[in-house]
Amino acid sequence: MKTWTPFKLATLLAVLINAFPLLMAFVVQADGWKETGWVMYMLLIPAGLGLMLLGFITSMVMFFRRRNA
Repeated sequence: MKTWTPFKLATLLAVLINAFPLLMAFVVQADGWKETGWVMYMLLIPAGLGLMLLGFITSMVMFFRRRNA
């Protein structure tokens, strides 16, 4: 596997995970920002935690793969 492939994959996942709540906030509440607070928090907090967990797991996998190679 090339060196930059995991980095590109992680970057793409980060962009998608962070863009999803913003998109859904406008889909659910089409009248603007004032009503989207609960939607943003209900989606952004789990997405942020998921992103941190995904980053941690990815870094552990990359670390142990390089260590054993």
